[in-house]
Amino acid sequence: MGSIAGKWKARVLEAAGAVVDLVFPRHCVGCGGAVEDDVYAFMCAPCRADLYFIDGAYCRACGYPYLGMTAADRVCPNCRELRPVFERGRALLLHRGLGGRLVVELKYYKGLFLRNDLVRLIGRFGDLEVYIGDAVLVPVPLHPRKERERGFNQSRFLAGLFAAVADGAMVEDALVRTRDTDSQTRLRREERAGNVKNAFAIAPSVTIRSDKTYIVVDDVYTTGATLNACAVALLKGGVRAVRVLSLAHG
Repeated sequence: MGSIAGKWKARVLEAAGAVVDLVFPRHCVGCGGAVEDDVYAFMCAPCRADLYFIDGAYCRACGYPYLGMTAADRVCPNCRELRPVFERGRALLLHRGLGGRLVVELKYYKGLFLRNDLVRLIGRFGDLEVYIGDAVLVPVPLHPRKERERGFNQSRFLAGLFAAVADGAMVEDALVRTRDTDSQTRLRREERAGNVKNAFAIAPSVTIRSDKTYIVVDDVYTTGATLNACAVALLKGGVRAVRVLSLAHG
């Protein structure tokens, strides 16, 4: 009886979903057009075809792809200039087209409705489980004022999705933002590092585990200044190994 009831429940939910789609058609976050397939709920096939997945050759320090190359040096020119203190970096997508739009929906519009689509995207990266391993995922913290205004920290949301792909991974708010900094998007590249310097610290209630790798999670890697400042704070707090992970790379 249980299996029969389960099948009927599944059919009812499927029918209900079809009715909802009929009354409130799903629209693609990229182009605004209708989404007519069942693979992704809010990303149409043409827009998905424009996604650039970073799964070939990429900078091992920050995750930026080496377009058209099968092998590359260990670090890219940006990392030679930044000199990151974190040991490795990964990003899933280039921050352009639909990849950029996903970041905007999360950062400014509390895009919780994208959860299942993002889980599907993350799931296509089989090596992420190894990269995340048994790590502690640390979302880039917002200043309390900004988090109150938004009601949402997109980095914490993404950290939870990333942690779900690997056994033993956990999310911890290990950092706090000590200064209400200017938005990095308004600053030139050379100003960004100074803007976030000493802007992060270990949260008072957190106990650092020296046997764990800590991975700082953000929605987008642009110059790396914010992620590097977070890594500096973690290392000062006793962390031995820091990596970074972002949904998109600018």
